[in-house]
Amino acid sequence: MAKRSKSLQASNHGVNFEEHIDDNMLPVPADLEKYQQIPGVLDFILTGAKAEQLERHKLNQQLMTIHQSDAEIRAMDAKLRSDESKRIYRSNMYGLTLGTLLILASMAIGAFLLYNGKPWSGSLFSVPSVIALFFRVFVQRREGSQKTKRPS
Repeated sequence: MAKRSKSLQASNHGVNFEEHIDDNMLPVPADLEKYQQIPGVLDFILTGAKAEQLERHKLNQQLMTIHQSDAEIRAMDAKLRSDESKRIYRSNMYGLTLGTLLILASMAIGAFLLYNGKPWSGSLFSVPSVIALFFRVFVQRREGSQKTKRPS
């Protein structure tokens, strides 16, 4: 087992105290010779140290399992976020494509009506289409380029 010790110092209401914590179950070699003189104590100490070591190994194994599970959960979360952003991008592209097609269809219907001598009906289809197309091409493109120029 690794020999680790901690020293804690604190002050409580003007009283200072110091505590030394040694997490090693085995005594230092000089004390071990003294314990050998007492029957059964050395076996008791060694059995306790082995049991402590087994518990530490079990605890470390459980912590490793928890860390592996946490890493797997994080990987799954990242994949779900990636899939969600792909779905949102696809949905946005479908919406933009459909909107552009509707604008072009409305302009074509307006042009057809204007060509066939229906100025009011043709204007009702064409003018909103031209405004929407202007907004789509120029205003949204300018907003997109400003977003990419901003520092992150």
